[in-house]
Amino acid sequence: MTISSVRGGRRSVGIGLITLLLATVQDLVTLVSLAGVIFVQLPWLLVLLVVAVLPSFLGETHYAALGYSLLFQWTPERRLLDYLRYAGASDEMAKEVKLFNLSDFLVGRYATLSQEFYDANKRLAIKRNLVSTLLVTIGTLGYYAAYAVTIYLTVLGRFTVGALTFLAGSFRQSRI
Repeated sequence: MTISSVRGGRRSVGIGLITLLLATVQDLVTLVSLAGVIFVQLPWLLVLLVVAVLPSFLGETHYAALGYSLLFQWTPERRLLDYLRYAGASDEMAKEVKLFNLSDFLVGRYATLSQEFYDANKRLAIKRNLVSTLLVTIGTLGYYAAYAVTIYLTVLGRFTVGALTFLAGSFRQSRI
């Protein structure tokens, strides 16, 4: 590996990060402008959409924090897993593992630790998926309610078909 290839790798990571940051800013600007238009047309509809999005956002934020906390708590054990994997599979330690008959110990200890880590992650993932499913369902119902209200008001003649199309596009875009 040459220095120029390392620099090139860093450059592509930097460009990817800048691209992601700019895309996020673009999405934020789009969302704010669409929210402004919806607020002008039907202020209470914007409140409905925010209420539809907020539970899912808060749930995802909560479970992302729990996932990070779990990884942080398991840092010593994950380091031990890495060491056990290295000790059991490296050429440098092969003689000691064979000489002291450590293979069963290393495999057993690795299996026990990895199963505990897997079980902790699995419990968190199951809780997260159950809560996320409920919150996404609430959000989806909120979006469909916004669509239904917009269609109803268009049928009553309060909106034109163009306004309906614009608002429906705004709902779809704001969901991204």
